[in-house]
Amino acid sequence: MSKYLKFQLATLFAAIGASILAYPYLPERLASHWGADGQVNGYMSKAGLLIFMPALILLMLAIRILILKFDPLAANIKKFSAAYERTWLVIIGFVFYIQLLTLGWNFGYRFDFGAAIVPAFAVLFWFLGSVLENSKRNWSVGIRTPWTLSSDAIWDKTHRLGADLFRICGLLALGGIVFPAAAVYLMVGPIIIASLALTVFSYLEYAKEKQGTIPPEKSPK
Repeated sequence: MSKYLKFQLATLFAAIGASILAYPYLPERLASHWGADGQVNGYMSKAGLLIFMPALILLMLAIRILILKFDPLAANIKKFSAAYERTWLVIIGFVFYIQLLTLGWNFGYRFDFGAAIVPAFAVLFWFLGSVLENSKRNWSVGIRTPWTLSSDAIWDKTHRLGADLFRICGLLALGGIVFPAAAVYLMVGPIIIASLALTVFSYLEYAKEKQGTIPPEKSPK
């Protein structure tokens, strides 16, 4: 068992433990969703919410295993296995952090929920940049467009750019600490723009590569 899997499992057990310990002390109806204005706009039953977060982490652990088992290019994923495992650990840690914030709110602590999740999003985007930078072509992890999947060269170029853009998104997300009212937009907006830009970039690289493989026409005699 790798050290990363041990930490991932430890986070799962911590999430389960937090739910079990919190259960007797919480009301039957819990806040579970917050809007862009930081106000609660969704509720769940106590049992549903306390089961949901650990179950989500368990689902992620299952997906992590299934990807390595069923991806047709799983051998390529193993080439960047350390970055792959670190990223799953960060994603699982992100969910656990959200669980702790949610429990804290329902225990009566009041804070700007949007601003509180900003550092977690910034770390998540930064580490996603790390896995993009190190990734090799596969069907499950990375910027999977028809054009990146068609060529190792296009995959590598797109993911090098993607690593930089995702890290920039992480830095921009931190602006939500300074401007809490815009926190959601600073987290979501840049990543949408970056994703669209990377899709277009991969197509343009494909078009250039395809054009370079077509032999020039012979000039008429």
